[in-house]
Amino acid sequence: MDYPTTLFGYQQIGTLREEMAVQVQIAALPKREGTQYIINAIDVGPQTIPLFEQCLQCFSEKIYPDFLSFFSEAGRFFLVFPNHKAFNLRMGFQGNPDEVSIGKRFALLHEILLKLHEACRLPLAVVIGAATPENIHIDPKGDVHLQFLLESKLVLEEVDGSMLYERIASIIALLLEQELESRTNQKLRIIIEKCEKHLYQSIPELIKELENAEETCSATEHHNWMAELYQRYQKQIQKAAGIASVGLTVGVLLYLSLSLFSASDTNPLHEKVLRIGNQTYVADESAASTLAPSVQQQTASDPAEASTQLTGEQIAFEDHVVRSGETLDAICETYYGNAAYREAVAAYNNMPQDTQLQAGTILKLPNPENIVVD
Repeated sequence: MDYPTTLFGYQQIGTLREEMAVQVQIAALPKREGTQYIINAIDVGPQTIPLFEQCLQCFSEKIYPDFLSFFSEAGRFFLVFPNHKAFNLRMGFQGNPDEVSIGKRFALLHEILLKLHEACRLPLAVVIGAATPENIHIDPKGDVHLQFLLESKLVLEEVDGSMLYERIASIIALLLEQELESRTNQKLRIIIEKCEKHLYQSIPELIKELENAEETCSATEHHNWMAELYQRYQKQIQKAAGIASVGLTVGVLLYLSLSLFSASDTNPLHEKVLRIGNQTYVADESAASTLAPSVQQQTASDPAEASTQLTGEQIAFEDHVVRSGETLDAICETYYGNAAYREAVAAYNNMPQDTQLQAGTILKLPNPENIVVD
């Protein structure tokens, strides 16, 4: 394909990719020195018309800030996104991911998944194009940026969510390569398998399972560190304390290891709810697996006194990813039809009612049928 060096004010610098029906270039605006852009040029045709219509609607509605410009000319349409000058995930982690602590790698993975979830407002083909280690960039501050580079197969073939989750599985495998090799991290391998089989309904659902798996991985890492430390100083321990003392040390290490693994099996997704609105729950001694609500006097018609009918483990909820500028009142008004339910939602999420919500935060919203007003 042959393109002019200047297009709608953009000065083209170079070509990143050239495939059938798609060309991706880096460009600049003369009046904005130091700022670069990615321009995806797609041939208009029967196979690309659906993508054209989806992109036009997204750009018209201004639903994604990094979708900077959309225009068409001479049988092609163009999608413009910022070019982030930073190292990509592949460069930073291939071959040596364990040099970064497990906590930081899980935090980075969480941020990447939130970015992909936000990008899902764009056409699926565009999101899948960004979901590769090469197109996930990390700047010097540690912030994550997506590079939107389209591919021929994404433009010309029908795509579905399974392709996105397959790519997410590859990202997880890159960041957590060492943890996946450990026999004790079964939860992590199950997550990879579920991604490859497209068993997740949403990215927030995947994020929650990764949070659970992180506890197991952290416990395993700590156990391995203790074992390595013991091996390193085994002779000194034996000389200092004798065989009996060594046996005691091994017993203590074994006890700590078992305690850590037991703690790691606790599933934060199923923690028992202690308080919803003004309804307090206390442990039911007759049945350890349930929670019994204590009796409380509540106002007859005030939704602020909302509480659940069900025991803690039975309460169903939906995930809500907070968008920029959203407040707890606005979320409750949208979801329940009454901002007064903020007390129940705040208590369910274990936070003050006046919390300033940050974009990307995941709130649990108890299903309306599980909340009653006494």
